[in-house]
Amino acid sequence: MDLFPIMQAGTHRFIPWDFVSPHEAQAITNHGQTLETLARRGGLSPEELYAVLTDRPCLPRTGITNNEAMVRILDLIDHPDYLEGMYILATGDLDGEV
Repeated sequence: MDLFPIMQAGTHRFIPWDFVSPHEAQAITNHGQTLETLARRGGLSPEELYAVLTDRPCLPRTGITNNEAMVRILDLIDHPDYLEGMYILATGDLDGEV
């Protein structure tokens, strides 16, 4: 399974590529780079990823913290409009910020 990285201090988190790929046009609009290029550069922060997944511009900022963005991303994954069985893999310091 191909994974897309989520940048967050102290952890290595990933989301299935198939969950992000339908939003590539928004990633290009927001960041001027393809998802592949963004992944090679370390991925997106949770706030940036949430903006991409909801097809919103990332500037001005969404006004939510990275923790809140992670909660919202998890809510999206549970949403019936998305594929069943999607999940986020996490490794690293899980005592830190979510």
